Amino acid sequence: MQSWPFLVLLFSFFLIFDSILCHTRAPLSFLVISKILTDRYKGFTAAQLKEIRDVQKEQEIEMTARKAGASDEVAAYGADLRTQAKAVYLMEREAHRQRSAAKMSQVEENKVLAAEKIARGAPVKNEIDSSFYSQFQTSCR
Repeated sequence: MQSWPFLVLLFSFFLIFDSILCHTRAPLSFLVISKILTDRYKGFTAAQLKEIRDVQKEQEIEMTARKAGASDEVAAYGADLRTQAKAVYLMEREAHRQRSAAKMSQVEENKVLAAEKIARGAPVKNEIDSSFYSQFQTSCR
């Protein structure tokens, strides 16, 4: 197991990285991720610290505006969903009303037809006579 070259490489990387972190020039104080870590650098002047704080305030304002815009979009999306759900509910209610009205008109029509049938003197009960039984076993295929 020869892991010592890896350890030497790792140790040299930390030495180089530490020298970048402790460097006092402003351009080297920004890492690759472009984020200022004010607690890890030494030797900033008051003007540099003021500039850093101003940039951080601007970033905070931008972040607040971005969050407000995102929350506005979410609220608008929710309002759209509620509006659509209400429209669907109203359409379903209207369809139910129409079905109920059609059913009630059918019931009324059936009542009228039943009253006419009774008025004509039609038999209320079907009676089975010999003509019913005579139709069986009279044909073949």
